Amino acid sequence: MIPAFIKLLMMIKGYLMQGLSWWQMPFVLVMLYQFQQREVLMKYNLFDSYPRAVETRKQHCNDPVVGYYHLGCYGKVTSGKRFTQSSYDNCIRHCLDVKKQPYAAYNEKNGFCRCLSSVPRHRDNSRSCCGSPCYTFFFWNQYCQRRYNVYRTLHCTERMRKARTIDGTCNDLNNPAMGSRLYRFGRNVPLNWTAEDDQMLEPNPRKIAREVLARKEFIPVKQINLLAAGWIQFMLHDWFDHGEQDHQNRIEVPLERNDPLYSHHKPSMSVSRTKPDNCNKREDQPATFQNDVTHWWDLSQIYGSDVETNKKVRSFEEGKLKIDVNGLLPVNPDTGIDITGFSNNWWVGLALMHNIFTREHNAICDMLYEIYPTLNDQELFDKARLINTAVMIKIHTIEWTPAILNNKALRTGMRVNWGLGPGKETWDWLRAQNITSNPGIKSLVGGPTKLRGVPFSLTEEFVSVYRMHPLLPDFLKIRSMETKEYTEESYSLPNYSFSNARKIFKKHSLSDILYTFGVEYPGALTLNNYPKFLTDLKLPNHQQNGETVDVSTIDILRDRERGVPRYNNFRRLMKLKPVESFENLTTNAQHVSALKKLYCNDIEKLDLLIGSLAEEPKPTGFGFGETSFNLFVLMASRRLEADRFLTKDFNSDTYTEEGMQWIKQRNMTSLLLDAFKRDIEGLPDILKNVENAFFPWN
Repeated sequence: MIPAFIKLLMMIKGYLMQGLSWWQMPFVLVMLYQFQQREVLMKYNLFDSYPRAVETRKQHCNDPVVGYYHLGCYGKVTSGKRFTQSSYDNCIRHCLDVKKQPYAAYNEKNGFCRCLSSVPRHRDNSRSCCGSPCYTFFFWNQYCQRRYNVYRTLHCTERMRKARTIDGTCNDLNNPAMGSRLYRFGRNVPLNWTAEDDQMLEPNPRKIAREVLARKEFIPVKQINLLAAGWIQFMLHDWFDHGEQDHQNRIEVPLERNDPLYSHHKPSMSVSRTKPDNCNKREDQPATFQNDVTHWWDLSQIYGSDVETNKKVRSFEEGKLKIDVNGLLPVNPDTGIDITGFSNNWWVGLALMHNIFTREHNAICDMLYEIYPTLNDQELFDKARLINTAVMIKIHTIEWTPAILNNKALRTGMRVNWGLGPGKETWDWLRAQNITSNPGIKSLVGGPTKLRGVPFSLTEEFVSVYRMHPLLPDFLKIRSMETKEYTEESYSLPNYSFSNARKIFKKHSLSDILYTFGVEYPGALTLNNYPKFLTDLKLPNHQQNGETVDVSTIDILRDRERGVPRYNNFRRLMKLKPVESFENLTTNAQHVSALKKLYCNDIEKLDLLIGSLAEEPKPTGFGFGETSFNLFVLMASRRLEADRFLTKDFNSDTYTEEGMQWIKQRNMTSLLLDAFKRDIEGLPDILKNVENAFFPWN
């Protein structure tokens, strides 16, 4: 171990023995303490949800590891030489091992197999012949013979080695399935602690939601703007989605007679369960769940995580994404929502982000095409996606994160992670302690790829700590960029969400919408600050069949259903001290009283979400508490160091020299200025003194 590092560890130990919290130490020690904590968590708190020894014999289910990666039924399949195989298993193996092709197509009616270099163009959503018997009629038989079930073989082509794939495969060339769509969520706690909570309804989640989550009055957080709230949901849609819910298998939550929802749902609120993992049928193992998007930080919310979605967003000209005549994303006429890679839970904040990064992608394509005119559409798309994704990750790492966690040590640590170095102030402090050598401060981006002995995936616990619905305001009040004053227009959450989001873009100028997001505050991550409208929200028909849901109750239920430990046990398993009593959790007397009553004065029953929102004190400048931050320290670094395109392949050979320069020069302010340079004339003046685009602009 480096002598300078040992000296610093002894200094940290001395401060902690004085009874100080870790965030009360000098900022360099805080940063190094978190780096050390990260290493401990990397060693003890990463768990794969697949068995260590995967059976050679595949299960008949859709899974990239233990089953078959089924992409769907396709018609008019004529490419690839046709031959016969006795089963789709043999067809897939032949295409992988012999033909070295990424896709296999198999017709179960006649045993025809084809090995393909790309996914066929014509998806057959009716599953005619793929899923139903063929008839003896001549024309129908001819029709059937050209319809195939298509599978991903997990062969990595040369193009897949050089670019991010749509489904997330081939990031790791030794384990192509790792982190791909449908790969299981991992865990941050040992698997024997992840069984479904046997007290699913204790205490009643609806009662908890009503009493300590529901917003009584809007509590703003004034260190960030509403743009920051839109940003984090934009990130979450990149990282995880549990897919369509299991509407046939439901949880019945009893309602009290004085509950305002009682008359509509009596005697209970019926909540659909999470879609089960179709490949985990062993009763001796805890339930596992699949990610319906890629696990990688890859802008899949823009580009899609499956081929069909990706086709819908691309223009197939010069690598670009589709935009309409007004320069905005085209609208799906069936839903009234923008056509993009992921559009569930849509609102104005997401619409802004998706349009900004779509424009950024197309601007990168223009830059590349001017310098490399011989690149074809696919090559331009692939390079632009790599660059655009890295820009997004850089902004999140060194701008969004230091905005919501506004702390010098955190800012410095994030710069180190990205490879910008700790800065002069850090070296000056170290020299003042007679430390002249580097104590082991190393960047993650551009360094070696590290998996820590565990295949990469995002985790159920990671999903849990990013439940940040309190950020959303109940009302979006539009301001004028010209006058800086409120207009007469104010929209309730349902009226700025789903298909209503585009109506706001039609009624108001982009300048006023963007300015509103730059100066308005989101809600604080605390108790009694869940948006009122989320407790009785009517979803659009294309989402969960248009059900009416209480998001706050569901947030509590999901942790219990998916086996996320309760607050104190979670802290123990994540190497944090448990909280001894509700009085030690928070100084808010009203919160203490309500929580003691709800949880029968048993701190061990406290749900992770509730404890995380209630806990005090928060580290200096932090928008959320220590419990969530501890997992953030782990997974924020894990996303970077496990990704080949952010580590060993983060170079000019992969991104081009011009692409690397583009990433270096980009920040959120420059992104906004370029995205809206034709739409918002006064934006440069508004942003000229803005230190961080996620801080309030006023």
